[in-house]
Amino acid sequence: MPTTTSNPNVVDEIIKSFQLPDDRLTVITQKILEAFKLGTEGNPNGLAMTPTFVTSVPNGTEKGTFLTLDFESAAFRVSQVKLDGKRNLASADKIVDLSAQDKTGEATAFFDLVADSVKGFLAENGIQGSTSNPLPLGVTFGFPVQKTGIKNAKLAAWTKGFSVQNAVGKDVSTLLQDALDRKRIPVKCVSVVNDTAAIFLAQSYLSGGCVLAAIFGVGTNGAFPEDIAKIKKLHNTPSLSTTGKMILNTEWGAFDNQRNVLPRTPYDNKLHRESLRPGFQSFEKMVSWMYLGEIARNIFVFLIDQSPPALFGGKSTPALNAQFGFDSYYLTLVEQASSLADIKAVLVEHLGFKSEDISDTDANIVRAVSIAVTTRSARLAACAVAAGLVY
Repeated sequence: MPTTTSNPNVVDEIIKSFQLPDDRLTVITQKILEAFKLGTEGNPNGLAMTPTFVTSVPNGTEKGTFLTLDFESAAFRVSQVKLDGKRNLASADKIVDLSAQDKTGEATAFFDLVADSVKGFLAENGIQGSTSNPLPLGVTFGFPVQKTGIKNAKLAAWTKGFSVQNAVGKDVSTLLQDALDRKRIPVKCVSVVNDTAAIFLAQSYLSGGCVLAAIFGVGTNGAFPEDIAKIKKLHNTPSLSTTGKMILNTEWGAFDNQRNVLPRTPYDNKLHRESLRPGFQSFEKMVSWMYLGEIARNIFVFLIDQSPPALFGGKSTPALNAQFGFDSYYLTLVEQASSLADIKAVLVEHLGFKSEDISDTDANIVRAVSIAVTTRSARLAACAVAAGLVY
């Protein structure tokens, strides 16, 4: 068995760099609140605080059948949703997985794929529309946009591993509608909302009310209602009422892109440099599921490369050497393991290690690192939720 030289100092220092005491969490929460306020005022130093132009929310009494399209990180979903007016819903769904080529190709090809999938869903479910009476379609689009109306959503940037070409700066509803029209599909895009705002609306229907919607998955974001009169960036929108409330999409995944507040480590910095959009989505890259495994992998590789080796006796595997080769799901498996033998089994099965190359010390280090990365994520997530509830 290769020898891992136990160097508690280097491991302890890494673990310590991921710890966030309560006073630091208080500061981070306060800074998020300040970013909310600046963004609502239209100050570029704040968060986007994107107006959704959603000024009313369901209460559970709504009835009807609706066509929806939901863009996710690795797929999109076409659905027909039926509401019974009693806080219940039923849906028929078609999920279309996206390849790496789909997510990085040309916009025309991407939206043609979406349109073809909508057409197939309508045919499979016997749903009919006509040129004179097109089917209304509501779209959930979980990427940063600049909104000027309920369906007008200009793509500001791709996130979550997407980089479809010739789409940034263009209106999403127009790109989609053009594709539907090219295919002569009798569907009309009538609304585009962020996925977090969509969750807010869905939960309002299911429970009769909602104060904050938050996503912690492949990405992270939050949405909540604000008095329209306080949204200063909308004061030059004469057609908009100054009374009532509007759901704001915070885009808190972009908090602290300036690197002034969040406690970034060298392992975070490496992830940022090698990501599709270095310097963007700083908070998201420390919190969301898409990135946590890569942060842990960066730590493991650093420890392997120490002299003398501090992990796995200096040995690695092709899986561990590859970017994003340590999936965030493995963190869960390691934390749930009831014994060191279980942790070793995870490393053997998913990373290709030989069991004789993993000592008990190695397994303990892997567990300690996994807990440190996920605990920091949870505590930072709590800061965003607290800020959203307080604001």
